Amino acid sequence: MQKHSSFGIGVVLFLFLLGFRLISVQAEGRFSDVRPGAWYEKAVVQAQDRGLVGGFPDGTYRPEKALTYAEYLTMLAKLVSIEPEKTAPGEHWAAGTIRALENAGILDEKTWRPTWTQAPIPREKAYVYALRALGIEPRDASFDFFADAERLHDVDRGYVNTAFLEYLTDGLGRDPATGGRFFGTGQTLTRAQAAVMLNQLFDYRADAQTYKQKKAAERAKEKIPGNDPNKTVWNATRTVKIGGKTITAQIVYVNPKSPKVKIKTALGSGAVGGTEDLAALARRHGAVAAINGTFFNAYSDKQPQGNLEIKGKFVHLSNVGSTVGFGKDGTVRFSTLRTFIDGMLRDSFEWPDNWYAWGINHLRDEPAAITLFTPERGTKTGKATGHSVIVRQGSVHAIVTGEAAIPPDGFVIHIGPDSINRDILSRFEVGVSAGYRLRHEDPAKRPIDWSMIDDAVGAGPRLVMNGKVVADPKTEGFTDPKILTGGGARSAIGTTKEGYVMLATVPGATISDLAHVMKALGAVQAMNLDGGASSGLYYRGQYLTKPGRAISNAILVFED
Repeated sequence: MQKHSSFGIGVVLFLFLLGFRLISVQAEGRFSDVRPGAWYEKAVVQAQDRGLVGGFPDGTYRPEKALTYAEYLTMLAKLVSIEPEKTAPGEHWAAGTIRALENAGILDEKTWRPTWTQAPIPREKAYVYALRALGIEPRDASFDFFADAERLHDVDRGYVNTAFLEYLTDGLGRDPATGGRFFGTGQTLTRAQAAVMLNQLFDYRADAQTYKQKKAAERAKEKIPGNDPNKTVWNATRTVKIGGKTITAQIVYVNPKSPKVKIKTALGSGAVGGTEDLAALARRHGAVAAINGTFFNAYSDKQPQGNLEIKGKFVHLSNVGSTVGFGKDGTVRFSTLRTFIDGMLRDSFEWPDNWYAWGINHLRDEPAAITLFTPERGTKTGKATGHSVIVRQGSVHAIVTGEAAIPPDGFVIHIGPDSINRDILSRFEVGVSAGYRLRHEDPAKRPIDWSMIDDAVGAGPRLVMNGKVVADPKTEGFTDPKILTGGGARSAIGTTKEGYVMLATVPGATISDLAHVMKALGAVQAMNLDGGASSGLYYRGQYLTKPGRAISNAILVFED
């Protein structure tokens, strides 16, 4: 027994020593302070293997240590294969790298100060330089993506937002109060965070399309704290006391993060300017819930007054109020969207081949108006004066006087009869290529990238933003007393910190009342929709709030 026991002990000791040796060999060359299982371990090891990061003479990485501008810029230059210039005696050790980055156009007077060299680098500046090194221009400077975006300078915010759109950052988690993404504005970039970031930049450079597809799938599956993925669409009735008033709200909750749920926009009778009973519209599309959408001329020509986007195509434009948009991955975005039409001829958007239009599918009386009409309007433009340029399959097909048929494979540019339009009209010739693009901005002319959104409805004003009541209809361009001071039936859409969408209707409320109701109901973002007799909410075959008239458009909810 003792012999057997000694043999067993020997085997165990041998295996232990062998295991220790294997671990030592595996860990050879690794940083001694990168703890196994730490959130940054894999990123640091991968960045080390790729030659993107180095350690200190004592064999440590110091993951929580803040990076200086000099250290980060040296890592970035190595990533994009920019060789440092020679450093003169007495210069800072990174001076040659910084000069090389300046000569490459990555650092300039708008984004860099030499006095920052030894200072800790804020997270936002790291992304500014990263995108400039990758040749990515900023394309969205809005306040829509991060709860702490208002603390970002306009230039920095443009790069940070674009990094989000390129799936290069999701921030540092969620703000516990609003559920919104938290970027970490002003926080210094740590060496651990830099390892994660540099790996992402490395993968993006190698194959941007594959990288973005992978990250988009990951973001779509992201878990929001408090969000129950098993919940899809449900309703509730809640009573709120606001300033001495007791207001009862009918609510439909929607979980856009559920793969079973989709939110879309629809037109009454299937056309811009058409109307339809809300329940009939919902049933026609097979929706389980619906709420009325943007304003329209209910007592005249039924034309809508707000933005309308369907399946990635804007079918009506407005530059008043706010807009809510819905993306394929469950994104719900609120924005003060302002959209402009830039036209091109002969494959050029530059003079003298450029043109413009005031709007899409909206009849205007002004003789100087230039309007774009698409098949969503119907079969005719409805304009008897001026000239109509008919575009089919990307080329000018005909130029006619007055009303024109709208081709199913193109659009019509109606140019009003005012003499001011003669120059624009003269640029069009039958047979030349023609097209247009939409340019999105906020009221301060900051660019907005709307590409992640497929369906949208514009109304307003904004009621709640990042958990705060912000209702200010005058600033958003509203002049109608019904919006400014009046009370009545109201409809609204909002989101909660858990990521749920709220479709709500209330009776007898001013815009201010509605804003405070939505906040009391838990909305961290919210926007007003059309109200009065248009206010309606449909849920699973019946009305929770029945509108007093047919409506022009609606937000529909689908459940698989």
